[in-house]
Amino acid sequence: MKKLYVHPAIRDYREPLFRKLGDSGFHFLFTFINPSNTHAGQTTQEILAVFPYPYRQAHEIKSLPFSNFSFDILRVFRYQAVIFSGLTSLPFLLTALPLQLLGRRILLFDETWKYQEEIRAYRLIRPYVAFLVRRCVDAIVPASTKACEMFAQEFHVPTERLFPAYNTTIDLQTVPRHEEREEEIGARIQAVARGRKVILYLARIVRYKALDVLIQAIAQTPDDCCLLVVGSGEFQAECEAVVCRLGLAERVHFLGSCLADESLYYYLAADIFVLPSRFLPTEAVNNESWGFTVNEAMSLEIPVVSTTAVAAAHDLIEDGVTGMLAQENDVESLAAKINFLLENETRRKAIGKQGRLRLLERCNYEQNLAAYQNALSKATGKR
Repeated sequence: MKKLYVHPAIRDYREPLFRKLGDSGFHFLFTFINPSNTHAGQTTQEILAVFPYPYRQAHEIKSLPFSNFSFDILRVFRYQAVIFSGLTSLPFLLTALPLQLLGRRILLFDETWKYQEEIRAYRLIRPYVAFLVRRCVDAIVPASTKACEMFAQEFHVPTERLFPAYNTTIDLQTVPRHEEREEEIGARIQAVARGRKVILYLARIVRYKALDVLIQAIAQTPDDCCLLVVGSGEFQAECEAVVCRLGLAERVHFLGSCLADESLYYYLAADIFVLPSRFLPTEAVNNESWGFTVNEAMSLEIPVVSTTAVAAAHDLIEDGVTGMLAQENDVESLAAKINFLLENETRRKAIGKQGRLRLLERCNYEQNLAAYQNALSKATGKR
């Protein structure tokens, strides 16, 4: 059976899984090209340069009023089984029905756990999306328990058609370290931390990630800790204004963006990692579909404080055991969870260790591969 995986672009955290799928006979169609002048684009090019499995890089037609379209998606009709990534992706919306009518097997990978009803375009296509999910898709591979719940509750997908593959990324404990870079970044951090406990925010500075809520929570923590912000984005000016308003300039430090291979050294300097995301229903990106930084911090035994708006938290965090779970968009809740960790170093270290154990148990590429294989068996055995 010829099998194809249609995915936007290969990234380093997906590469090990795609290699396993390639070993089992999958071909790949990548529908999005990251610009070559970006770190993501450069990483993609480096991966594809040594990617040993048959793949096609689609070339988007940019003159159309919608994005992510290429005639390359017609290649799906050459295959007997196709995995699509994203229930609102253009390749899935355009080709799932004709593929089903031709008797092909259709699988769907998706991270969604809050369908974007508030966005008019998504609301309008929802009946068609629901039709495709219920009538055309043979098996679904959700990326989280919350995504499983969404498909079951909102699209009435039977449990026997759901095969979760929990989002996995590279174990940072296994990544080789560059001593000079580690010393350079460590010295930079110590220059601003000055011996205080380090609370780390490492992410883009965009509204749904709620850095402003975290800054307000910092105002309710002891003076012997500081917040290091690693990232950049259009929401930064508003967050800096919150820092000024609360008089936290000596405790909140914006360090700018870092390259992907530098993030390890910021994690290593952290006592606590916080991902304070919230729901923003009216925005195109309305919540944390997973939260890979949770995986990264946990892999290094750094205790994590996350919120209920982060999908990863529901699979990886048992509050007070493997991490701390705060209510989203709630300053007092977030501050209380951070303070709990700050007050007890022994407990903090224990939670970090338990967090890594939970991560390795739940999120690994072998589990991912098994989920896809079981989903494919379900799809091919259906007819």
